[in-house]
Amino acid sequence: MGFDTAASLGIQTSWLKPAGRESHYAAGIHPLACLGTFPSRLELGSRQAESVVSVVKEVKGALLSWYDSIALGILPENFPAQIRPLQGQSNSNSTMNEEDMENIRTAPD
Repeated sequence: MGFDTAASLGIQTSWLKPAGRESHYAAGIHPLACLGTFPSRLELGSRQAESVVSVVKEVKGALLSWYDSIALGILPENFPAQIRPLQGQSNSNSTMNEEDMENIRTAPD
């Protein structure tokens, strides 16, 4: 999360914990300055996830991690495995309903 976004949510820099040893990088392996972290509880519908948010100087807005996306049901648990099912196969762990699955099966390539 960017500093401006954190500030707009009422997060104060004095509340941030040291970032520790984990490094953050942008595309091209450019290092990013992590100003600190704070714990958060994310909720999406009935799904919840505990997360540690990193506040990064160079970031604008917020990014949701792959792990938190899985925990909230946005991505399937086996991500990044093939998302589109092969013909004749079904995924019993899918959060999509039968209509969604049929739309995927009949969608043009």
